[in-house]
Amino acid sequence: QNIQAGAPVTIVPATAIIPKPPKGLDKILTTEAEVIVKFKDEAVKLTKAEHVELRDALKTISTTSGVRIFVEVPTGFTEARRMGFYRAMEVRNELIEMKVPPERIDVSVREGKNRANASNVHVTPK
Repeated sequence: QNIQAGAPVTIVPATAIIPKPPKGLDKILTTEAEVIVKFKDEAVKLTKAEHVELRDALKTISTTSGVRIFVEVPTGFTEARRMGFYRAMEVRNELIEMKVPPERIDVSVREGKNRANASNVHVTPK
């Protein structure tokens, strides 16, 4: 989306899966313009270690005038929409813990193409 060709990308693997509710990141991709939080299948929460990794990745974006969080989900899949919402809220809550005022955070879960992936939470400056 906002990833520039040739921009450095950091991949942080995450392996924790805990049943009910599952936790775990697949990875965090970071560029100068965007952080993509890639949750594992069925995961909606982060472990303590993953919170630390995410907080480090969000440092630069959290200091901007505003933050936009969005998840693109496949059209017509209500379960994917629900999971995308939970994941977006997990990232939003992390930003609030980082002292970003809630009114500076915009969250959207929107329908996209069938290839849309509700596991990816995109975080960009406004």
